[in-house]
Amino acid sequence: MGEKLISFLVSTRLTAILFIVFALAMAIGTFIENDYGTVTAKILIYNATWFELILGAICIKFFI
Repeated sequence: MGEKLISFLVSTRLTAILFIVFALAMAIGTFIENDYGTVTAKILIYNATWFELILGAICIKFFI
């Protein structure tokens, strides 16, 4: 069980998933910013905890 979890955490599949989710969030944030303004995009996307967790996971994967 532990080996499978570690294998998944260092896999390229997780990296691809993280990058796709990150790109989608950035695209959605761009559309929100265009339609509703920068403040709304910051609140909903860029300063959201889930977005920061994705960025943190990507950074950790680079160090691994």
